[in-house]
Amino acid sequence: KPEDKGFCTLFWVCFFLGNIGVHRFIRGKIGTGILWMCTGGCFAIGAIIDLINIYRGKFGGEKA
Repeated sequence: KPEDKGFCTLFWVCFFLGNIGVHRFIRGKIGTGILWMCTGGCFAIGAIIDLINIYRGKFGGEKA
């Protein structure tokens, strides 16, 4: 399940593969994962924002 993936794994997947949206597929965000694949992580800006949000614990899909 996507909820079972840890913070560290998600952070490093986003760091290395954020421009192709792999971290979004892990969290179950299929639609935006496809968008990230087609646009290079929304021209890398979206991938950077996701990386910051994962670090802050604000990336959607986590259980509180």
